[in-house]
Amino acid sequence: MGMSFSNIQIYNPTHKKKYEVNDDYYIEYLASDWDTILDDTLDFEIDILDEAVILSERIHEPVIFVEYFDDDFLIIKVFNNESLQAYHYVGLDKKETKNRDVLIEALHVGKDKEASLIKVLECVNIASDALYYLENLCRIPLCSTMLDNNTDSYEFEDYNKIVDEIKTLSQIKNNMPEDHEAIALGIKWKKEGFCDE
Repeated sequence: MGMSFSNIQIYNPTHKKKYEVNDDYYIEYLASDWDTILDDTLDFEIDILDEAVILSERIHEPVIFVEYFDDDFLIIKVFNNESLQAYHYVGLDKKETKNRDVLIEALHVGKDKEASLIKVLECVNIASDALYYLENLCRIPLCSTMLDNNTDSYEFEDYNKIVDEIKTLSQIKNNMPEDHEAIALGIKWKKEGFCDE
């Protein structure tokens, strides 16, 4: 069984902007440009997505909601003024992006990283890989799950290593067998008689 978590990310360079969150959540300053909001209760009945929507209206800035479930799917949603503006979903069943330009702007990758980010959005079909590349390319602590009192202490992979890996993604996609997605869903096994219909 893989990991599962959800959190909120708000772009806030040097953590200058101050705002309040619901009592069930706390703000962590794990990376220099991002505030990370986590659930303080471990109560799975509480939905941090609701807090993301509320915050997007309260602070008048894009708010990024991240959900990752059991290595099965990753979804990143961008809210502004309580409205869903963009999202990127990678799951076992499909990969989908809505309003890519809005998503790229909200992730604050900068023009120099934009081509690499587009390649990740277009080429990565596995949730765990998408999480790895997006977190390390964008320098956002997307995998944040627990309290860490050390400001700006989140560790990312070496940026040049990540960019070099991303350069090979389109080659991998182009060399991928046509039934790659079918393999992920187990359909190929059914065709070859390894699974019952």
